Amino acid sequence: MSKRIITISREFGSGGRYLGERIAQKLGWDYYDKEMIAKVAEKTGLSQKYIEEAGEYAPSKNIFAMPL
Repeated sequence: MSKRIITISREFGSGGRYLGERIAQKLGWDYYDKEMIAKVAEKTGLSQKYIEEAGEYAPSKNIFAMPL
């Protein structure tokens, strides 16, 4: 089965997290938010703070663009 990912860009107070959770629920998919930062930190050994800062604006050809 192919992997499917939906990314929702949002701003504070926009309701994006709620929308993402609802879409995932309707589709029967897993939903990840801040949990993804912890997973990447665990797999790479990098700090969560570094991943939050570097991952936010990461170019497509670095470790943050790779699927887990």
